[in-house]
Amino acid sequence: MRSAQRILDAAVRMIEEDGFENVNVVAVAKAAGVSRQTVYTIFGSREDLVGQAMAVVAFDLFKDVRAGLPSDLPPGELLIELVVMARRVVRGHPALSRLLTPGADSPFFEPRAIERALPLAGAFFREALDGLPGLDEADALELIVRIVFSVLLMDSPAVHEDDDLRTSLRRWVLPLLVPVLGSRR
Repeated sequence: MRSAQRILDAAVRMIEEDGFENVNVVAVAKAAGVSRQTVYTIFGSREDLVGQAMAVVAFDLFKDVRAGLPSDLPPGELLIELVVMARRVVRGHPALSRLLTPGADSPFFEPRAIERALPLAGAFFREALDGLPGLDEADALELIVRIVFSVLLMDSPAVHEDDDLRTSLRRWVLPLLVPVLGSRR
């Protein structure tokens, strides 16, 4: 387990310093003080290593974000705040912000991006979804991941500020969930 953590730490440092395109198994293994085979044994591939490194960083940061939000938010408002905070966290972190750079081997732009994001989204948004009985969780997570990707990758003056994003999400996303939310928005 210690080797896995050292490998993840080395990968994150490399991403922060040099971006995704310069992360390779040989360099990560050297930086972590392990063999190349150890990296492959634990993570399988470079893509899996990078994806897991970003997931670990994101999950740790998102736990802190959730802890800072009021515990009594209605499910719809909790969902909105989590999306707003996810954008803030991703944009503000040296490694996660590199996810937003197209053409730089970013996991956001690979074919399995949504598939890889679903477990993290499930952990991060589960509390909001649990407050919405009758909602198909798999469909809801897929929608949330697509919304978060959209919010992260397609900024505009209309949603650039957090309050503008909240207003937009209330106007465009909550109505999709109205049959489930009812009066608990």
